[in-house]
Amino acid sequence: MIEAATGAEALAVSCRAPPHAILLDLGLPDVDGLSILNELRRLSRVPIVVVTGQMSPAVAAEALDSGAVDYVRKPVDLRELAARMRAALRTAEPLEPQGKIAVGPLRIDADEGRAQYAGRSLGASTTEVRLLRFLAGRPGTLFTKDELVRALWPGERTDHLIEVHISNLRRKLRSAGCNHELIKTVPGRGYSFCRLEPARTQPA
Repeated sequence: MIEAATGAEALAVSCRAPPHAILLDLGLPDVDGLSILNELRRLSRVPIVVVTGQMSPAVAAEALDSGAVDYVRKPVDLRELAARMRAALRTAEPLEPQGKIAVGPLRIDADEGRAQYAGRSLGASTTEVRLLRFLAGRPGTLFTKDELVRALWPGERTDHLIEVHISNLRRKLRSAGCNHELIKTVPGRGYSFCRLEPARTQPA
């Protein structure tokens, strides 16, 4: 972990040693925190979580619109902060587009943009295959709709995209003969891929 005491130092550190994620306190001693947020976002695509003691709805909206992936109000609960940072880091994980993955009878070839269940093609779109590959590669991990949007479509803010693609994948899995609920909805929280058996990467 690298610490920076000022906005200028934060920019210098980010350029010198790009981090995996940034926790940015908007109450900086030298410059406006939102201006540093904008500059950090211009320099890097890593997830940024902001923290402040004066987080009004307007400031929160501006921080999110400027590229922050989440925010935390002071006084900070360390367990909540750690959980939010872990969630931010999950969205930064690579999508692992190379190779094939198998989970039970489900086969996903991300290179070719194809998915099969028990030998039957799902007829899924490239976007749907990417989403299925992302979830299947992390079985049991719960992702919010916003986390999936940020991971798969950087810059997008439309949660409805996820709902549509999840619905399409479920329909296509059923049509291919899948009677299991492979993609589980956790009401009010998000989606996770059910653990049928450990996912494994197949040789090309």
